[in-house]
Amino acid sequence: MAVLDSNGDILYNTPVIPGEDVLGWLTDEQVEQLLERISELTPETIQAFREEERLKELRTQTRSVTRQIRELLAENREAFAQCGQIAQSAFRDLEELTLTIIESEED
Repeated sequence: MAVLDSNGDILYNTPVIPGEDVLGWLTDEQVEQLLERISELTPETIQAFREEERLKELRTQTRSVTRQIRELLAENREAFAQCGQIAQSAFRDLEELTLTIIESEED
C-alpha cells in the first residue's frame, strides 16, 4: 500500500506511512485501517506533518552540531591551557634573563 497524490505519484513520508513509501504484507484489517487514515488526509495535515518532521530533523542536526562544538571547545581548552603554560614558562625565562642582564650591568 502507498499514499498517492492527485497525480498518482507516491507521497513519501506521510502521517499514515511515516518514513516509508510503500507498506507490504498487510492484513485486510490493516488495509482498512490505513484506508480510513488516508481518507482523512488533507494537504494541510500533510504539510503540518512534513513541517514537524523537518523540525525533528533540525533538532537532531542542532544536537549533533552542539555536540561537535563542545568537543572542539574541550580540545581547544586543552590547547589553550598548553599555550598558557608555555607563555608562563616563557615569561619566567624572560624575567630571569632580564634580572641576569640587570645584575651583569650593575657589576
